[in-house]
Amino acid sequence: KNNKINNLKQNIKIGLYAAGMDWRKNMFNQIAGASLISNAIVDSVPLNFEGQVFASKIGLKMTGLTKGVKREELLKRMASNDINLYVTFSECAPMLPIESMECGTICLTGNNHHYFKNTALEQYLVVSREDDVIAISEKIKYALENKEKIFELYGLWKKDYDICSKKSVQDFLDM
Repeated sequence: KNNKINNLKQNIKIGLYAAGMDWRKNMFNQIAGASLISNAIVDSVPLNFEGQVFASKIGLKMTGLTKGVKREELLKRMASNDINLYVTFSECAPMLPIESMECGTICLTGNNHHYFKNTALEQYLVVSREDDVIAISEKIKYALENKEKIFELYGLWKKDYDICSKKSVQDFLDM
């Protein structure tokens, strides 16, 4: 875990990974939501031209790489951020939010998967209106303010979810 609490930090580093230009991956709304966070810098992979132009037009600094990276590199990038975004319309069981949390970085998601459903984590990590820039921005702020509580709740959720996952695999193998 590279992500340490640093109250002296001047910039909020926000990761935006696997976002795209089509409506399902919701890149522009996530960039716009991040732009409403004071001193935000977005790290994006892939960092595409359209995203860079949009960010520059709204005054948001973006860094990143224009091509994909190996999984190990992506995990390092995710771990170095204050928060990661994966607020998409298209995922039913996304790995990126779980990987991010396991790297020690909170990750916001859309409301199209079963993770955190009907748990306290849902209020902190799930953006219910994926196309609402204000909702994304407010959820970023809320999650950053509650980081310790989120990881406490995540530890409990993960224990239950690991048991459920193992049972699901066993049920499948028993078919």
